[in-house]
Amino acid sequence: MKELNFDWLLNGSCLLSDVAMAYFTTCVYPRSAGKRMRDEIERYPNLYAELLEAGYKRPNTLLTPRQI
Repeated sequence: MKELNFDWLLNGSCLLSDVAMAYFTTCVYPRSAGKRMRDEIERYPNLYAELLEAGYKRPNTLLTPRQI
């Protein structure tokens, strides 16, 4: 099995949909992965609060290194 490499996540800002596709590999479409990631973020109050402090807003399409 081919080993997946996600080092690109650690370099600069990334599209939320790209990050979501890396986490939710069963999603076929970037849009559905992004929605799922946003929903999952909001399920965890501590994570959501930390992301809000880092400037995260639900409509954002770009995640900064601090948010990743």
